[in-house]
Amino acid sequence: MRTILTLFVASILLSTAAYGQGTGIQSIYIIPTNPSEGDSVYLVVEAVLPHSGCSVSSFSVEIDPNDGSITVMANYWIGMLTAECPTTDTLALGVFEAGSYELNFYGGYVDGDFVGTVGTASTSFVVGDPTGINSSEWMFTEVNLFPNPARELLNVSMRIDNPTELNFEIYDVSGKLIATPQSGFKAHGEHLVVVPVSQLPTGLYLLKISSAEHAFTTRFIRE
Repeated sequence: MRTILTLFVASILLSTAAYGQGTGIQSIYIIPTNPSEGDSVYLVVEAVLPHSGCSVSSFSVEIDPNDGSITVMANYWIGMLTAECPTTDTLALGVFEAGSYELNFYGGYVDGDFVGTVGTASTSFVVGDPTGINSSEWMFTEVNLFPNPARELLNVSMRIDNPTELNFEIYDVSGKLIATPQSGFKAHGEHLVVVPVSQLPTGLYLLKISSAEHAFTTRFIRE
């Protein structure tokens, strides 16, 4: 049975606020795109606020034990200057059981004595059950990244149970696709794939390995 999960609780003050055209919540989405049970799930929120220097200062996550719906409430910090401020924030939601989830996001901010509403948005996602894959279908196991952190080259070792076409994609922590280092057919057996990372800025990245039916996402650091 699911229980209420609170990662960090903050007081979110919401009220009606006047915005310039184009401000508010622009989009929200989940990374990894196709999470499995046991994966860490993140919510990426793209917003535009009416003041400079904006970012999420605190947030809370709650899961309804009855229907599994998720409520995320975020409090934005904003600066003093009046100017539209685009911001992309990545919020850690946690690890979820296999199943379907509906997520509702609420954002607000405080500017001195003025309380404003950034906006609301909704999305849904499915957490897969890795033990529910038919053994006759393709899957890969024993995935290892080394060295991690990496400077020039990232080695990806894996075992492929059935021949398949594989795609490799690199995302930043905001969920933006940064590079598609390679794709191609891989036969059954052990494989070592070398991914060049020297052109990436230092930081944390997500490596997604996928076929037409399945996907696996893991993290690495470019130092």
